[in-house]
Amino acid sequence: MGCAFQALSGLRAWAGLAVVVVIAGTADARVWKDATGLYTINADLVGFDDDMVILQRENKELGSCPIDKLCKEDRDYLKSKEALEIHNSNIDQTQTWTMTNGLKLVGKIVDYERDSVVIKKQDGNVMVNDKPFDSLPVLYQDILLRVIETVESKAMPDKEALGKWVNSAPEFSGGKAKTYDLEGVVFQFQDGSQYAVPFYLFDKKEEEFLKSGWNAWVESHKAVPKPPAPEPPKDNAVTTVPKPAVGLDGSNGGGTGLPQPAKGIGDNEGLPKPAQGITADLGNDVKTNPLGSGGNSSASKQPAQNYKRDDQAFHLQSLAAAYQRDQKVNQRIAMMNLNLQAIQAGITSAWEVTLYPNAGNPYPPKWVVAYGRNSFIATQEALRNNPGYYPGPVRKVSR
Repeated sequence: MGCAFQALSGLRAWAGLAVVVVIAGTADARVWKDATGLYTINADLVGFDDDMVILQRENKELGSCPIDKLCKEDRDYLKSKEALEIHNSNIDQTQTWTMTNGLKLVGKIVDYERDSVVIKKQDGNVMVNDKPFDSLPVLYQDILLRVIETVESKAMPDKEALGKWVNSAPEFSGGKAKTYDLEGVVFQFQDGSQYAVPFYLFDKKEEEFLKSGWNAWVESHKAVPKPPAPEPPKDNAVTTVPKPAVGLDGSNGGGTGLPQPAKGIGDNEGLPKPAQGITADLGNDVKTNPLGSGGNSSASKQPAQNYKRDDQAFHLQSLAAAYQRDQKVNQRIAMMNLNLQAIQAGITSAWEVTLYPNAGNPYPPKWVVAYGRNSFIATQEALRNNPGYYPGPVRKVSR
C-alpha cells in the first residue's frame, strides 16, 4: 500500500515562527497506525491540514503521511478538540529567527521563494522594483540594506549610505539598474506583511537548516516541458494526395460503393483505448517518480514536477515549528513509502529501511518498507528499488 510518510528532518522544508517553545518529547506521543494495521509508529503530533499529518519520532525525525492512509481511529482523533489544540500550539506559535547582524525577525516562515530585486536611480531617488526606497516598510528597508551590504561587500548602515552609493556608482549611470537574485524564504511578519528573505541573511546555523530542502523545492517547481511543435512542411516537399478507398467513386459494385465504418465507430465502440497514463500521467508512476504518488488512480495524479507542491509550504511551517520548539530536530524531510502487502508467515518479514540521498540527488530521505528474512536482505531490496540512495537505520515493522 502506498502510505507516504515523509520524514521531515530538521532543515528540509520551509520554516517559520519565533519564540522557542520547549515541549516535552513525549507529551503528545501516541501510537499511530496505517489503514492496514501492519505499520505502527510511536510519535508526537506536530500538526495537520486537510490532507497531511506531521508526526515527530522520539529521535526527532519528522514524518508526513496522507491522512487517508491512516486507520479510522487516527483519522477520528485528528477531528478532536485535543488534536486541534496541539496543532495550534505548535504551528500557530510566533517564532523568532536571528539574522547575521543580530537582528531578530519575529513572525513565521511560510514558504520557499526565488525572487529578484531591481535597484536603479531615478530623478535622484533610489528605486526598488520601480518603487521609491523611502516608501517601503522600514523593516524591509533594513533587509534590502543587508542584501546589498552582503552582495557588494560595502558597509550600508542606513538609507543615506545607500543613496550616496547609488548616486555616485558608475553602474547606475545613464538609467542603468542592478538586479539582485534572492533565493530564500517568504517571511510573514506579525502585521501580516510577507517579504522574501535570502538564506545568507540568517544566522549560519539557521541558514543551514533552512537550505536543506531547497533543491527538492526547486525540482518540484520546474515547469512541465511542452511537447515540441511539429515541423512545417518544406517548400519543395511533394504533397501526395491519398487515393480514394475502393468504390468511393461508385464503382466496384452496386449502390454508392462507400466503405462501411469499422464496427462501433458510430457509437464509440470498438475504438482502441490509450495506454494507461499515456497522457497527463506520463512519468508520474510510483516506481518512476522519486517523490512517489498520492494514490494509484491515474485521475488523481499530478505531473511529477508538481508533486505535493501545495503541501510543501505546510511541511516547511511544521518543520520550522518543530525546530523552534526543539532545535535537535533532524534537518531533512524523509519520505516514507509503505507498500505493505501480504507477509508470508514464517518466511519473510517487513522492515522499515531509512534511505538517504547520495550526493547530487536533490530529493529527501525516505523511510521504505521492504521485505526479507533479515534486515540485510530487506536493505538490499530497498536499495535495488531506490537507486541514488544509501542505507541508514533499519527496524522491523511486522509481527
